[in-house]
Amino acid sequence: MRPEYDFSKGERGRFFRRNAKLTLPVQNGARDWAGQDSALAAYIAEESRKTLNAYANQPHLVLEHANHEQDTARGGYAHRQLFELVQNAADALSGTSAGGRIAIRLTDGCLYCADDGEPINQDGVRALMFSHLSPKRGTTEIGRFGLGFKSVLGVTDAPEFFSRAGSFRFDRQRAWEQIREVAPGVGRYPVLRLAEPVDPYEAFEQDPVLGNLMVWATNIVRLPLHSGAVSDLRRQIQAFPPVFLLFVEHVRQLSIDDGGTLCKAIQLERTGEEFRLVDGATASNWKLFNLIHRLGSDARADRRSLDDGDEVPIWWAAPLDRLTDPGVFWAYFPTTTASLVAGILNAPWKTNEDRQNLLPGPYNDALIDAAAEMIAEKLPELATQVDPARHLDALPRRHEAGDSAYSDRLRRSVLARLCQGSVVPDQDGTLRAIPSVHYPPNELTDRSLGTDALETWARYTGRPSNWLHGRALPRNRLARIEQLINEWESVNERSHRSVRHASIAEWLEALVKGKAGPAAVEASRAALLTAAAIPHSAGEPNRFGNIVLVQSGVWKPVDPEHVFLPRDATDTARLSSAGDLVHAALACDPDARQAIRALGVALESAESRLKLLASKLLGTGTSLGSDDNWRRFWSSTREVEVDRAQQIILDQRRWRRDLRVRTQADAWAPVHRVLLPGEIAPGPNGRERQAAVDLEFHGADEELLERLGAVAEPQGEQELCVELWFRSFEKEAPESSRPVRFRANRTTTS
Repeated sequence: MRPEYDFSKGERGRFFRRNAKLTLPVQNGARDWAGQDSALAAYIAEESRKTLNAYANQPHLVLEHANHEQDTARGGYAHRQLFELVQNAADALSGTSAGGRIAIRLTDGCLYCADDGEPINQDGVRALMFSHLSPKRGTTEIGRFGLGFKSVLGVTDAPEFFSRAGSFRFDRQRAWEQIREVAPGVGRYPVLRLAEPVDPYEAFEQDPVLGNLMVWATNIVRLPLHSGAVSDLRRQIQAFPPVFLLFVEHVRQLSIDDGGTLCKAIQLERTGEEFRLVDGATASNWKLFNLIHRLGSDARADRRSLDDGDEVPIWWAAPLDRLTDPGVFWAYFPTTTASLVAGILNAPWKTNEDRQNLLPGPYNDALIDAAAEMIAEKLPELATQVDPARHLDALPRRHEAGDSAYSDRLRRSVLARLCQGSVVPDQDGTLRAIPSVHYPPNELTDRSLGTDALETWARYTGRPSNWLHGRALPRNRLARIEQLINEWESVNERSHRSVRHASIAEWLEALVKGKAGPAAVEASRAALLTAAAIPHSAGEPNRFGNIVLVQSGVWKPVDPEHVFLPRDATDTARLSSAGDLVHAALACDPDARQAIRALGVALESAESRLKLLASKLLGTGTSLGSDDNWRRFWSSTREVEVDRAQQIILDQRRWRRDLRVRTQADAWAPVHRVLLPGEIAPGPNGRERQAAVDLEFHGADEELLERLGAVAEPQGEQELCVELWFRSFEKEAPESSRPVRFRANRTTTS
């Protein structure tokens, strides 16, 4: 087993000094780094010879190759040397099963990139010495065209490749000397077309850093650096995205040392369905989804020229700790194209040469649509029991100026698929279809207003489950739900009100709907506590719906004019016959009682009791007047001023028809059908007792009765149009038979 070492800061220098005289490993009695006599060395020498012969026969190739190298090194690849070296190292590890290791070391003079993957072979050498001859077409490896390695000419004139299969060096000065002999007079010369085998042991003896890497590595790239290249490479190292490891599962560790302040190991750990990316002293958690998409005919025709595979891998990495962060498209490394969906959408996109921008066409269109289908299917898996709405954070944000066409295509495609599935969490945390969930009032979704009320509503264990979960109510999540609703309505051709937010009354009444018995008391308590938590600016009492359980078992609105708290909540005998007095169990509950008072409901008084009885007995259109009710009614009138009692009765629209008084026959009769005791109805004897008011009962009510129209005998100059029989008379009496005054102002003199 090859020794490994954690090159932590401080230990690095001591390790190198202590091991400067290391002996290279021995395998089966022989040193296992091939020398200049290896088969690969012979191949390298032969290919270089053939290239020189080609230059001799066609000198124009010299300038063509030189220009190509210069364009690559100074163009889009100018500051991507680290990316290209790491991806080549990752490709070398793609054949390992247990996962391998990559190490980046920067010193004042050299940049090193080492891996313990498969040693380079003839195909790999050919890809480095030529262009667009990479053997990796149709594979899941990252590199394709053999262009990336040429970017190293931006920082070095003499790149070196050490491998256990054979080692070689490119050198600008040496290339110029060789090419000048066969093609003199050409003004510019390529570097990476001619390689020379080198002795790895000689290099090892002269470079302790190289020697220490050779202890465990299989392949090592060493770049002797131009003056001034260190600062640019250090910036590349410090900006290197650790998330790269998510997409190369065959790389288990990437160690980075910038020769200055940064020295760390990046490792990927898997726990169940989640990945933990440890980046030095920090860590992040991810979920990774992937698929293999089979290209259709149009996409195959549009794919990159050197691709010949029909199946394309696509990954979506969702950052569980930062789902609200903007997303981005990756082509194994970041592009400059935002994706709108959280996290990283990685695929072998068709891009411009430097892999920074996606190109339009059927190939990328097909990958976008396949990625959208995967995201829509897998996104609900981001929800958890603790936070069943977490997946909403990953939804695409709204379109903004400057968003790319592919960002918009991905957003539209994801939303169109999601809105047809189960995506919105209900109160139980179960994901449901958009129209099967009820949505709380808009007034309360402003977290500065409705937080307390929303939380109080959700604490009630008897709440209905088919309402939006509280974890979905933060503003950013509601905005994403609104996008889904709009998309659903568009797809289903519904009006905007097909899915709407409930009113405050509907939301509160949902707590009490269908409740009876003890459950009704608890439901009313929960609804009242919730209503009391709503700021006054968001809801008035008459907007709370029927949520007050009164003693009769009926649900009533929070109406301070008609619902009252009993003064003595323990007087259950009296409460049992009370109309709109709050239920005794609620009145006895300190929290419920406090909430009711906060909503404006006052203690029962003589006047409030009279109001309750008047609304019950005079406003229903039917006689509810049991003997006890009418006794309580008239008893209540005596406890308030006559003027106030009169007004309370007159406020009832049907009082003339429904008001009953006690007669001397111990019956209750409408006031317009009785007379006060007098000449016509003198006393308690005889048949007139059926029409005579019982003054033994109503003695204290005589003034109020007279104000309400009670008389001892018929009176002249009275308004008859208010009498109950008037409409029938007016309908049936001929116009000509009506007195002029009666016809004119609906009065009569007799």
